[in-house]
Parts: sequence; structure tokens; C-alpha cells
Amino acid sequence: MFVRFSPDPNYTWDAGGGTSDWATAANWNPDGTPGTSDNVTIDSTGGINPLLDAGRTITNFTFSVKTLNLNGFTLTATGASTFSSGIINNGTMNPTGLSPNNTTFSGTTFGANVI
Repeated sequence: MFVRFSPDPNYTWDAGGGTSDWATAANWNPDGTPGTSDNVTIDSTGGINPLLDAGRTITNFTFSVKTLNLNGFTLTATGASTFSSGIINNGTMNPTGLSPNNTTFSGTTFGANVI
């Protein structure tokens, strides 16, 4: 028996499911809900802003252009994070990979706590 391992998936928000729900698999490309070992990009793709449905942990996070409503929950990114524009509000953003080499803040407006 052979087991094939693939690298950590990269998920991009595309709102293909037609909702704002983070947990709707069709809202991501590729379809699926990002998990703890996954990389997430939220950019200008898709016309609907995402709404976090629960506390979530991901690996790398790239954020620009959109508005991300954390809905009172915490989004933790354990790897590198880039925040280049857009708005993150209503919850807690926790980039635990926080260091001069792992997290970049350059234009995102935070109405959320950043820890």
C-alpha cells in the first residue's frame, strides 16, 4: 500500500458558495474549509466578505482588500502573516508567528483586538 502525502493546501476565499460563511467549503478555492495546517489568502477574489463561524487556527495568512468579520471569535495564524489592506473587525486576530520576519502590517485597519 502506498500513501501519498501532499503539501499543506493553500486556500483562497472566492465566495463561490454564495454566502459569507467561513465554513462553507464552496467559498474556498480549492473547495474545502481551511484547517490548522493550511495557508489562507483573503484578497479581492469573490464579491462577498467572509464571516468567521467559530474560533479557527490556520498556518500562514495573507489578507488584503476585503473586510473580515471575526464575529466575536479568534483567528489564530501560527505561521507568517501579511496584512496589506482591508479591514478586520469584531473579534481577536492572533498572529502567533509574530516576529519581525513572520508578520507584516502595512495597511490593514483593525477594529479587532490583535494579540
